Amino acid sequence: SCFIYQIPLCAQSRYGIGIGLGSSIVHYPKGLSHPESLIVPTIKLQVEHNVSSSWAGCFEFGFAGQGYKDNEAIVINIEEGIADLTVKQFCSDLSISAKHDVTPSFFIKAGIYARYLLDSNVTSDNEALPSNRYGKLNKLDIGPQIAIGEVYDKFFIELSYKYGLLGCYKRVDWYNHNSILFSIGFYW
Repeated sequence: SCFIYQIPLCAQSRYGIGIGLGSSIVHYPKGLSHPESLIVPTIKLQVEHNVSSSWAGCFEFGFAGQGYKDNEAIVINIEEGIADLTVKQFCSDLSISAKHDVTPSFFIKAGIYARYLLDSNVTSDNEALPSNRYGKLNKLDIGPQIAIGEVYDKFFIELSYKYGLLGCYKRVDWYNHNSILFSIGFYW
């Protein structure tokens, strides 16, 4: 049978893979330094299921980096300051969104995502530091995401924005990651 909850799965689903680059945006409150974004790689697998001629549900799973470099002193623990702090993190992403085909080739997506931190690398002045030295890291981030893109036959390009709602550190809730991701890929 091709039906789950009365939604046909045959011939209306398509699968894709995308690779790309992303850039993290770390939000600080006013008065603190604003770090530089690092360009990081991304890869994703996606399933789209059409529910009408212009609407689809999308499920994506992938891996993404995120990171930043701060050349000015940053204080997470009140007694310490640091210069030249670089943070690189490797995460798994899971997202669910609704996709609307505005035209046969142009689409928009909106949904939610969850990101789980798999590994973190922190350096200061080219010296490796424990990743939790400046506070206990949040392993999980969740938030809304939006995307726009173009489809060319079996190929697609996509630009997405993910807004992290949880802080990077458990004790510092105003210090969060947001990401801009650019990916290219194909459907099969």
